[in-house]
Amino acid sequence: MVTGLESSLWYSIITVALALGLGGGLAIVERLWQQPAPRWFIGVMLLPVFLPPVIVATSFIATFGTQGTLPLLILYSPTAVLLAYGYYNIPLAYVLMRSALSGVSTATEAAAQLLGANRWQRFRHVLLPQLRLAIVGTAG
Repeated sequence: MVTGLESSLWYSIITVALALGLGGGLAIVERLWQQPAPRWFIGVMLLPVFLPPVIVATSFIATFGTQGTLPLLILYSPTAVLLAYGYYNIPLAYVLMRSALSGVSTATEAAAQLLGANRWQRFRHVLLPQLRLAIVGTAG
């Protein structure tokens, strides 16, 4: 039998992995491809951060509930909890990682590129060490 503490811990671990993978990944891809996101995209990503949780929960139930427009069988399940957490945390991770990436010097990336490093090597050996604190802060 899974206790409440164990399930909360698992929800947290999965949500952090999801948020860092998708939200942080979007910010890193944006930086590596040197393509800034359009302003409307940043606005859409910030929207869940500013909406009250009651509005979000009511919207999820009205949309995905048994009488909703897109009824899902998973609404009152652990998967729905992860979707709701992800809805809030993915944009938050994107914004936090994007702001952390803006503080990373492009000169070190350019030097690595001149030395023959590909995108993966620049990410792994240049960006990732400089983002460790941001990743820990985003995960917290």
